Amino acid sequence: MTSITPMYWLCPSHAPGAAVAGRIVYGWWDHEALLCVAYHSQLTFYALVGAAPFSRVAEVPLRARILAVEVSHGQADVLYVLTDHPHPRLVAFRPGDAHGVRTVRVWPLDQPLRPASDIGVTLALEKAHGRSSGRWVLTHTHTGYVHLAKLGTDIAFHARLTHATLVHATFLERTSAHAPVMLACLSISSSLYTKDTPVLTFHTIHTSRRALEQVPWAPMSSKPHDRKVPRLDVPGTWHVPVRDRDVMSAHYVLAMPAAAGGGVLLFCSHAIYLVPRPQPPRPSPPLSSALRRVDLDRPVYVMSATYLPMHHDRVRVLFGTEDGRVKLLQVVRRTSWDQADLHVMDLGMAPVATAPQGVSSLAEDYVFLASNTGDSLVWHVQDDVKEVYRWPSLAPIIDFVKDDASFVDRVITASGAGPTASIRAVTRRARTRCLLSKPMVLLDVRALDPHTTLLVHPSHSAIVRDARLIGTLHEQIVHASRNLVVTESGMYTYNPKRTLWEAPAPVLACSRSDHLIVVGLATLALMVLSRLDDGRWTVVHTLHTHAPVSSLDIADVLVASFWDRSLCMYAVPDMKLLAHHTTSSLVCSALWHRFVPDGPAYVVLGCNDGHVLVHDAHYTSIHSRRMGTHPVRLARVPLSALDSPMTGVVAFGRHAYFLYLKESVLCGSAWSVDHVTGLACTASTPTLELACATKHGLEVHVIDALDQIDIQTKAMPQPVTTLQSMDSHLVVTTCLAESESGTLRVLAPDTLEDVCALPLDARPTCACIAELHDSLYVVVGLAAGASDGKIAAYLWSDGKLHAAWSKHVGDHVCALTTVSGYVAAAIGHEVHTYAMEPHALTFRRPWDCAFVSSCLASQGSTLVVGDAMHSLTVLTVAEDGRLSESARDLHPYWTSAVCVLDEEQQRYLGTDVAMNLFVAERAKGTEPESPWSHVMRHAAACHFGDLVNAMHTLPGGGVMYATASGALGTLVRVPEPMACVLLCLQDAMIEVVPAPGDIPWESWRTSRTDTRTEPPHHILDADVLRIFVSDPSVRPPCLEKARSLAQARDIPLAEMAEERMLHMLHALLS
Repeated sequence: MTSITPMYWLCPSHAPGAAVAGRIVYGWWDHEALLCVAYHSQLTFYALVGAAPFSRVAEVPLRARILAVEVSHGQADVLYVLTDHPHPRLVAFRPGDAHGVRTVRVWPLDQPLRPASDIGVTLALEKAHGRSSGRWVLTHTHTGYVHLAKLGTDIAFHARLTHATLVHATFLERTSAHAPVMLACLSISSSLYTKDTPVLTFHTIHTSRRALEQVPWAPMSSKPHDRKVPRLDVPGTWHVPVRDRDVMSAHYVLAMPAAAGGGVLLFCSHAIYLVPRPQPPRPSPPLSSALRRVDLDRPVYVMSATYLPMHHDRVRVLFGTEDGRVKLLQVVRRTSWDQADLHVMDLGMAPVATAPQGVSSLAEDYVFLASNTGDSLVWHVQDDVKEVYRWPSLAPIIDFVKDDASFVDRVITASGAGPTASIRAVTRRARTRCLLSKPMVLLDVRALDPHTTLLVHPSHSAIVRDARLIGTLHEQIVHASRNLVVTESGMYTYNPKRTLWEAPAPVLACSRSDHLIVVGLATLALMVLSRLDDGRWTVVHTLHTHAPVSSLDIADVLVASFWDRSLCMYAVPDMKLLAHHTTSSLVCSALWHRFVPDGPAYVVLGCNDGHVLVHDAHYTSIHSRRMGTHPVRLARVPLSALDSPMTGVVAFGRHAYFLYLKESVLCGSAWSVDHVTGLACTASTPTLELACATKHGLEVHVIDALDQIDIQTKAMPQPVTTLQSMDSHLVVTTCLAESESGTLRVLAPDTLEDVCALPLDARPTCACIAELHDSLYVVVGLAAGASDGKIAAYLWSDGKLHAAWSKHVGDHVCALTTVSGYVAAAIGHEVHTYAMEPHALTFRRPWDCAFVSSCLASQGSTLVVGDAMHSLTVLTVAEDGRLSESARDLHPYWTSAVCVLDEEQQRYLGTDVAMNLFVAERAKGTEPESPWSHVMRHAAACHFGDLVNAMHTLPGGGVMYATASGALGTLVRVPEPMACVLLCLQDAMIEVVPAPGDIPWESWRTSRTDTRTEPPHHILDADVLRIFVSDPSVRPPCLEKARSLAQARDIPLAEMAEERMLHMLHALLS
């Protein structure tokens, strides 16, 4: 097998929540209506009608960032998606098979010699008018040009703009089927008389000349005039005149309905103008009073707007502003729409809508608000706004911590921006409802049949049928199921009690299959019993064991755990030993389990030390979870009530935890029921009901969903700048964008409520937690004014923060961390080390070889510096605090986050503002005394496609990251044999499996900066490989191609077995 450089598994664990836009599609996949929400790089479809509104129907990941979407309604709705640079495309989709999409057409939008547009990136689709044909779609991705395409034809071309800088554009609605297409463009003027002034102009499309033809808003003038803003009372105007005080702040246009005149609304900071559409030449030009407007009581910047269904002679326009205000504009017709009255009312605060498509009308006064800095919402709008549904979002994640004290994967993020700033705790949970809670002293609960339950109390056991007591037992219960009760002395039926088998010794454990029962006796024996014709049971095999049994489970095989921490698998009924293992802890409960009837078998173990472990049939570990320190028991739960053929597993003890498969991948979800000592499924249809014995008594719960992302939110009064974990608490700094002060807060991690807060006299930029003499300090970097800064420390004692010291450092502090007992600070273009003392911070050494030190990471005596121009540098910290440069990556990356990936192998992870990700490693040295070189090379690299704001090294290896679009994920090293196999599979899937939009994987994943490109290498992309797990139809062609590649790479074909690949992917995805 060919040796390769280590490869890395790049896998998102929480999808981006930043939404770009939302549109309704009709008739897709036999659904009456679906809401398509465009997220950062994925289309997600939600049901709008039916029994489960807003339930997820389909997800379509794209190999591109999505800029805008539109829908063409007709006999078959077509979805148009505009994707971002470096190779922008306009892609048309229709529904495909199995909730996929079919690419109808792709319009490449590349213009290599034109700069990418910084503003005014637009997708505009002309609205249909009756049976009119020849609709147009416009995109603007490059400065000075728009791309126009006529739908249903091959006509498509780039057209030059009259004014190069386009701010916004929209098609006017046609007032008749024969009316010409009309386009409104808000641009920054490049004309001599109006230079650098926003101007609103109108254009038609000249198809034969492949150009835009400007249309005068008023009749032509024979000569220009020298007013910067032309007036209406001169004979001719090429663009719409706006008051001098408003024109410089014009920034958004919205087409009005054709039934309301078909003009446009022009939004300025202090006013909104109703602009009629261009008219044929008149005998005399209209007066300036013809331009209707409404003045606003405070300045606004409109992010997005939409009009609602018309009510008689009134048009309602909902718009959202950049400060999170939602307003309703009412346009009321008088004698004509040109003479309409305009009124604005304030509807309150909301997440900031994504520009320019974030607000969209759905139907019947319902509006969707897409936000890339907060939650997305569906509203019902009348005279006020009522929230109908909310999609919680983590975007943008400023910082995060992993809650290691929680038994579930709980991540706490500093999220949002402006009015949506918040602290959020993310957990995967089962959604549940409590039907019954009855106080009593209860040790266990067992289901005897769908209507009969055995309640085990300390002194007796009660048999209850349909809430009525029908019997009592006074022996210790070992097992109960299917009308049988097994006690220490034997096996019985109940009501009336009838002995079916008498045990020769006390029974310690028991398990039952359809035809056999296995019991473990205190005399170190396992007995296999078979049922006789008269209903009694008889022993068919006895096996003497080496230790007392602690648990039994019989299915295809028998799994037995013993008190000496051994675990054995036996064939039944002959009890032939199949496997023997030793566990690290006593196993309290063991299952040989298949989540689906014909699926792979798993060995699930509940341990005495609070762990739940999952192994495959070959006893390879694939999942581990610590659920506290209490013993863990296991129970099977049929999931038919959740429309699933699966049988899940509940692990319970101090906490409860569901195990199940999602798209063939093992997943786990927390269940918010604690101190469970017994559990039984009392009904599996039509609802999933679980009876629990808890420390409070008997509880009956209904499980509505297993895979529920639970996001706990604490709104913050100011945007969060840093988030740290300290002594089972959270430390948060907050600050308003333009403020010269801030706040330092300590929060409780479970409730996210304030424990204490201190005002800061400067703007907090970074923070870290330092330990000195067994005391914890919060060290905060502060920015004062334009170029001054300081470092302040606060002692955490008695549940409060106490100011310890502060030190001026002469420039803004960009990053802080602790390394080798010192505090390291990135200050401007330098890195300083400081020695901490109880009442002072003592400067030790500087390092001055950075352009701007933007971020820091440390491990051991290694300090990694992220540079705003020069990628990353590795420093070594000596005992006296002196900093020496060990290695430098010379690639020109503007680094956004760094971390130490593998200190022993000298590998470091970095991300940059161009959304690239790279692993930089030190080259091997040539001298024995210097095993590592100063030179660094990229061991792995790819375009990540999202801005990474924070990264943290995980205890078990690998890195967790958080992004501006609200995504979380991990990067971990893959062992070489596995990497070779999966690389063949990935290359095969890239070639064989068609991608939506026909976007090449290499084009999407190629790293790019202003000065260089780097093809993707040594990255295993989970977005590609998970399709092999979730879609069995792609496996045969992908396997054939992968085996062909393996032969060419000298990889044995035995390594390329389908089962082996699935096992590898299950392990990585789990």
